Amino acid sequence: MPELAGRESELAVLSGMLERLDLGQGRAVLLEGEAGIGKSSLAAASLVGSATQIRILTGACDELSQRFPLSAVRQMLGSRAAGSPGAETAPEAGGDRMRAAVEELVGVAEALCAEGPLVLLLEDLHWADEASLLWWRRLCRLTRQLPLALLGMRRLVPRPPGGDKLRRQVQADSGVVLPLGPLAPSAVQMAAAALIGGVPGPRLLAWLAHTGGNPFYLRELIDEASRQGRLQTIRGATDLTEDTVGLGEDGVMPADDSALARAALESRLDFLSGDALRVMRIAALLGPELMTKDLAATSGQSCRRSCNYVIAHKSPMALLPVLDDALAGGVLEESGTQVRFRHGLLRQALYEGIASPVRAGLHQQAARALAEQGAPAARVAQQLLAVPASAGGGNWEADWLVSQAEELVRRVPVVAAELLARSLRQVRPDDARRTWLTDGRPRACDRSASAPACAGPGAAPRPVGPR
Repeated sequence: MPELAGRESELAVLSGMLERLDLGQGRAVLLEGEAGIGKSSLAAASLVGSATQIRILTGACDELSQRFPLSAVRQMLGSRAAGSPGAETAPEAGGDRMRAAVEELVGVAEALCAEGPLVLLLEDLHWADEASLLWWRRLCRLTRQLPLALLGMRRLVPRPPGGDKLRRQVQADSGVVLPLGPLAPSAVQMAAAALIGGVPGPRLLAWLAHTGGNPFYLRELIDEASRQGRLQTIRGATDLTEDTVGLGEDGVMPADDSALARAALESRLDFLSGDALRVMRIAALLGPELMTKDLAATSGQSCRRSCNYVIAHKSPMALLPVLDDALAGGVLEESGTQVRFRHGLLRQALYEGIASPVRAGLHQQAARALAEQGAPAARVAQQLLAVPASAGGGNWEADWLVSQAEELVRRVPVVAAELLARSLRQVRPDDARRTWLTDGRPRACDRSASAPACAGPGAAPRPVGPR
């Protein structure tokens, strides 16, 4: 893996973590660095050779799930978390419900450790909600007592409220914080040599200096040069052709790193057909990991006028050519029974490539498609929350809220309060559904008094004295 060039000391730390785990000793490691710097590659390389008796569970936080406390944790722990007594508890930041739910999920991790050594890998902690960060910090303390290795990854921006506490907790419990910086010039040369399968020439190395030592950009630019036929072998070295200065329009090198990044990402997506690109943009709406049945449903709802007939009619089998292309082109990769974007930057590029008004409409359509196929209420709510309140909701949204209000109030009261308040502003005063929506809102506010939607008229009265 070229991304590992010059990372020998970091690999040694992670290897030491797994060696300690074989002896029944746990440890927490926190990898920090910018997008594309190689955090996921480093973690994957360290775990490839781990002993077969070590159980490895992985998960990822994302921006859409921030308002659904512990959702990434529950997904990582799987059926054990779904069967815990607190599975129906909706934690509220700073409240007893949150602490109870966190402690129950700590208990799930302890039970897994009783069965054998355990590695918990959680990516994108910069998007983690407060309850998930509290859970992670609680486990950091337990690494001294359990055969438990924690491997977390985060960017330094955005900075979550509990991010600094997490860093301090890792260090306080004999863990390690590994900041990953740019690759040194010698490491860039090693990575380039691995990617091209030879010795990189001077023009190629000078051009790659513009990547700022970021392994992701380095790989993308070399791939693009190869696709465009701009690499040649001269006197035993692989170099750019003489008429190539860069890969921007007319061979002009982009003026800054952000332009270089955009060029690299766009070039990775150029090979996709029109249908495949539309489907990948819809996939980007669903999150970093997704199930093919969800993608089939949402792409069928969103592509009726713009994609081919088979895809537009929700056939999962019709997505196979699209998924094959995306997997072969390095846009997606397999993740157990799901697929996920190979890199968050690719998903970001696809998502931001959708104009804002169109994006709002696609989120609405995705929500409706997921609701029609009976997806969990929280998954539908994630899509609805991504739609600006000013965009308005259709009749189906009010119908769905009436049918799912009880579930949402129980599990995610903050979200329930916001969606109910928004729907109440949109339904007519004489609408029969208004009574159901009005009844649900005070109960949601009672369970989550901190919800912004509870500040206006119709909020639940605040209880007096102990609850």
